[in-house]
Order: sequence, then C-alpha cells, then structure tokens
Amino acid sequence: MKIINSLLSLISFSIILLFENFLNLIIFNTYISIVPFYILLFIFSLKRFNNRNIFPIMGSGILYDIFLSENYGLHLGIKDDEYLKLGAKVEKDESKILESSDIIVQLGMLSDDKSLIIKENQSLIGILNPFNNVKKLQKLAKKKINLFSLELLPRITRAQSMDILSSQANLAGYKAVVESFANFGKAIPMMMTAAGTIPAAKVLVVGAGVAGLQAIATAKRMGAVVFATDVRMASKEQVESLGGKFLTVEGSENL
Repeated sequence: MKIINSLLSLISFSIILLFENFLNLIIFNTYISIVPFYILLFIFSLKRFNNRNIFPIMGSGILYDIFLSENYGLHLGIKDDEYLKLGAKVEKDESKILESSDIIVQLGMLSDDKSLIIKENQSLIGILNPFNNVKKLQKLAKKKINLFSLELLPRITRAQSMDILSSQANLAGYKAVVESFANFGKAIPMMMTAAGTIPAAKVLVVGAGVAGLQAIATAKRMGAVVFATDVRMASKEQVESLGGKFLTVEGSENL
C-alpha cells in the first residue's frame, strides 16, 4: 500500500511539474500569470490556417466546457455533431465566445478585430509567429493577455507530447516529395517493358533533419533513387538506414 501511495504521489508531482514548466517556458509576453487548474471555458475558433487542413483540437475526450464556432471541423469532414457528442458546445457568434472564454486556442494569430474583443487575463495559445507579430503581441501583453506561442516550446524530453514543430516538419517532408512527383511528369520507379527500360527517377534531398528524413523515406518507397546531403556527418547513418545514399561535400563536414 505504501508503494502504491508513493507511486501516486510521484505521478501527481510529475503532472504538476510538467504543467508548471509548460507555463514558464512557452510564455512570450512580459506579463506572466499562472493559469489556474479550474479553467472552465475554452474556445477553438480558427477553421483553417493559411488554407492548410489542420486545426488545434480533435475530439478524444473533453474535460472542460469547450465552445466551438459553427462548422469548426467541416472542411475535414468532421461535423459539429461529433463534438457535441463529446460534450462540446457550438456557438454561431464567435464574438460572444471570445468575450466569455478564459482560454482561446487557435492555430494562427487573432485578427485585429478579434484582438479588440478579448479582455484582461484571458490566455491565447497557438502558433503566434512572434517574430512577425511583435507589435500585435506587445499590444496584447499591455492588455495583460497571457500568450503561449507553441513554436517556441523548448524541444526537451518532457515536452515532446506538446511539440508542434516535428509533426509539421514530418508532414512537410512527405508533402514536398508528393508535390514534386506530381509535377515531374514521368514515372518515378524503374519501368521495364517490351519496348525498353525507363530508369528510376533520381532525387536529391538537401538537409537530413525531420523533414529531410521523411522526404527520403517517401521518395524511396515510391521507387526513386535517393541521394541526400547534410552538414552534419552524424546524419549519414540515418540517411543510409532509410535506403538513401549520403553525399559528402569535401571540406564542409560538420560546419
């Protein structure tokens, strides 16, 4: 029994520590306020971010009072009914939700007219692009709005479940290959017919990070001959493990 109680205490402490670090590490603005655990209202208002089919929440279990704008996930085939079944509430008037919510979660920065609606001590979480939205964020900080820019989240072990950059980079590598092949105009794998042989397409991937490795894997699966290069010699093994051929530029190793 003592062992069980000790484990429960350790788990509780870990959860609290993770939450505190989340608050302390992501805050961009100069006004820092600890968000309480008893937050009741959320809002997820942005349907699309630069015409990309992604959004900040998918229903898998809702613990708070969550308000969504009407037809929130319709562009991805998710109807409002699916969110309603999980306990979310749908509201037609976004302005009303913005005024009454404690936390606002969306992909991009709020528009100027919506920024005027939110009030003191509300929290805004999303991809806020702080380097391009400095003035907007400074105005919100003066209104004592808590700002959490998720792309600034430190990429440490305990924060991996909140990392938004790796997932998007992974998709970017895959999409880059698919789009490239769509415009290539020829067959990708080697084609052998009675009329002759068409050699496989050759692909060069520059950079073997998260996106680059996914690009290598995708191109290889589609039958291309893949070459890759990176200034980090440590990536050579990763490239070769995916079936790519690593190109070394003499004199540029480990720049």
